[in-house]
Amino acid sequence: MNNNFLKQILLLPIYKHKNEIVNLIKNSNINIIIIMGETGCGKTTQVPKIIYENCPLENKMICITQPRRIAAISISQRVAEEMNTKLGDLVGYSVRFKEKMSNKTKIKFVTDGMLVRECILDKQLSKYKYIILDEIHERSIHTDILMMICKDLIINKKRKDLKIIIMSATLNPKKYMDYFNTNTLIKIEGRRYPVKVYNISEEENNNKNNLINKNIKENDYYDLISKYIDRCLNCILQIILSDEEEKKHGDILVFLPGQEDIEDLQELLLNKKEEIINEFPEKKIEFKILPLFGSLPSNQQMKIFRPLKNKFGKNIRKIILSTNIAETSLTIKNIKFVIDSGFFKMRKFYPKLNIDTLKITPISKNSALQRSGRTGRESSGNCYRLYTQKEYNNFTENTEPEIQRINLRNISLQLFSIGYNDFNNIDFIDKPPKENFNNAYEELILLGAIENDENHKITEFGKKMSILPMDPIYSIILINALNNEYNEVFEDIVSIISILQSDNIFYNQNSKKEIIEKKREKYIDSCSDHLTLRNIFKEYKNTNNKEQFCKENYLNDKALSKSMEIFKQLIGYLKKIKINEYKNDEKMEINDKITQIDNYLDSLKNEGIDNNENKNKLILKCLLTGYFNNIAKYTNDNFFNTIKGNQLCKIHPTSVLIKKPKLGKQYGYLIFNEIIITSKKYIKCCTLINYEQVEKYISKNKFI
Repeated sequence: MNNNFLKQILLLPIYKHKNEIVNLIKNSNINIIIIMGETGCGKTTQVPKIIYENCPLENKMICITQPRRIAAISISQRVAEEMNTKLGDLVGYSVRFKEKMSNKTKIKFVTDGMLVRECILDKQLSKYKYIILDEIHERSIHTDILMMICKDLIINKKRKDLKIIIMSATLNPKKYMDYFNTNTLIKIEGRRYPVKVYNISEEENNNKNNLINKNIKENDYYDLISKYIDRCLNCILQIILSDEEEKKHGDILVFLPGQEDIEDLQELLLNKKEEIINEFPEKKIEFKILPLFGSLPSNQQMKIFRPLKNKFGKNIRKIILSTNIAETSLTIKNIKFVIDSGFFKMRKFYPKLNIDTLKITPISKNSALQRSGRTGRESSGNCYRLYTQKEYNNFTENTEPEIQRINLRNISLQLFSIGYNDFNNIDFIDKPPKENFNNAYEELILLGAIENDENHKITEFGKKMSILPMDPIYSIILINALNNEYNEVFEDIVSIISILQSDNIFYNQNSKKEIIEKKREKYIDSCSDHLTLRNIFKEYKNTNNKEQFCKENYLNDKALSKSMEIFKQLIGYLKKIKINEYKNDEKMEINDKITQIDNYLDSLKNEGIDNNENKNKLILKCLLTGYFNNIAKYTNDNFFNTIKGNQLCKIHPTSVLIKKPKLGKQYGYLIFNEIIITSKKYIKCCTLINYEQVEKYISKNKFI
C-alpha cells in the first residue's frame, strides 16, 4: 500500500478522535463505549486497527461483528490490506460455512450469528478482550442477542476484563445508553461529498398506480412489481443515455426488494443492451450488470468491488442490482448514482397461523438515508428515489427489529444451549412478543429439543441439534439420518439439506424456457422438488466438468459449488455428533473412534441418480421427521390447506409439481419448505406424499 493511500486513511474523521477512543478503552472503570459515527468516518475499518496498535490484548483477540457475511469478508480483506498482512494471518474472518483464520489471527471479523454460535461452546467469550458490535441499527436478531449477552457479561461481572464497543452510523444514542447504563458516547462526523436527492413528482406517481402506502391487494401486486422494475429500468437508461457530462461516468447502484426482481431487471437490461449499442454507436456505451443478493455465492458477491476494464484499458461502467444487503457496511468505490425503489422484502412470522411470510414492504426513513449514503464517498453523487416526498413522509422512522417479527425457534434453541432458559427474564433491548416465544417452546418440545416441564432444559438431542448451524427443522432431519434405518439414503438426505442451505441453484430465462425445461428433464422428479434437487446435486457431484454441466443445464455453478462445500462441512458436523455419542465408551481410544466413524460414513455413500421407489420413500420418511409441521392437504384446483394453521395455499410457480396438477389430487398431501406471501399464499419446495406416510403426524399434530 503506497504512502499517499496511507495518508488518506489518516485523514479519515475517526482519527480526530483516536486519543479519546484509546483513553476510554484504557480506562479500567469503563467497559462499554458507544460510537455514533456518520457514514464515511472510517469507524468500521479503523477502530479495530486503533485498538490493536494502542491497547493491550493480553493474549486475547479483537472481534468485530457484522450483520452480513459479505461485509465481514470484504471489510476483513480491506483491513488486512491496510495492515500489510495476508488475509487469514493477523486479520481473518468467520462466516457461516466459511472462514479464513489461523493461530496468528488477532483481529477477527464475524457475522453476528457466528458469534452467537461461539457462545454455545464458550459462554463467556473468553478468547476476546474487545468485542465490537457494528451496524447495530440494523437490529438483526443476532445483534440483539449479542447486546443482551454482552450486557450480561459486563453488568453481572462475569468478565471484568472485557471491553464492549457499540457502533452505528444512525441510531438513537439515548436508547442504547440507557440500556447499557453508560454515558460514554463518542460522536464522529462523516466525510462525505454532497448528494443530490431526487423524488418523483406527484404527476409521475398518479393515483391509479400509487400503491406504496396502501395495503397491496392481490390485483395490484403485479402492477406494483412492474411499476418499480419499469421505473428502475427507465432511470438507468436516462443516466447512461444522458448527454450531461456528469452522467457519463460513475457506477450505478440499484436497490430492489429481492432476487427475482434483480433477475427480471437484469434480463430486461441485457435485452436492451444490444439495442442501445446499435442505436447510439457514437456514445460508445459499455456497462456490465452485477447482481448482489444474500444467497449469491461470496466469490460472485465480491465482483462488485473490482474495477472493470475493456481490452483497451477503458473503465466499464458497473450497474449493480442489489437487495438491501448493500444498504450498510459496504463501501463500493465509484458509486456515483443510487436508484432506490423504496421497497424491501420483510420476513414476518405469525405464530397463531404458523406462517413465515416474506412480503414486499416500503422501507423506513432510516433505510432511505442509508441507501442515499452509498454514494458521495469519493465525489458528489445523486440519489433517485422512485417515490414521492409525500410517500417518504409516511415511511416509519425505523424498520421493525427482527426479534419482534420473525420465528424464534432457531434462536430459542441457541439461547437454551447457551444457558438462557427463562425467556421472560432475559433483558432484551426490545422484548419480542410473548406468543412468539411460546410458539418456539411448543415447537422445540415437539422436536424433542427441550424437556416438556417448567424448567425447559435442553435435551441431549437438543444439544446435538445446536451443533448444526441451521434451522432445527433441518438439524433434526440430519441427526435422524445417522440412524441405521437410513444408512441406504444418508448421503441423499445430506445432499438435499446442503442444497437447501444454498438457496436458488436455477438460472431461468423466459426467452429460453422450453430449451431449459428440455435440458433439465432427466433430473426432474415430477412428484418432488426435494428429490429433483437431490438428482441435480448428485449428478453435479459426480461429473468431472462441473462448469460445463451447469452451463448446459442452466444451473448456478457457484451456488452448487457452495452446496458442495456445505455438504462436506455437514459431514464434519455429523462426525462430531457421532464422536460425542461414543465419548462415554472409555475402552475405545479416540483415534479408533474416529476411524470407526469414518468407516461408518464411507459405508453410507452411494453414487448417481437412483429413483428407486423404496429408497425415495425412505428419504421422505426421514424428511418428515423435521417437516411434520409443514404438511398440507389437497383441497381443489391445486390448492392445499396447511395442517398447522389451516392456511389455503397454492404451489409456487417454481415447483416441479406445477407441471402435473392432477398428481396433487391423486396423492392427497404434500410437505413443503416454507410459505411465502406475495400476491397469494404460496408453498415452496414441495414433495407429494400419501395419507399412509403422514397419518401418524396428522393424528398427533395438536395445532390442527
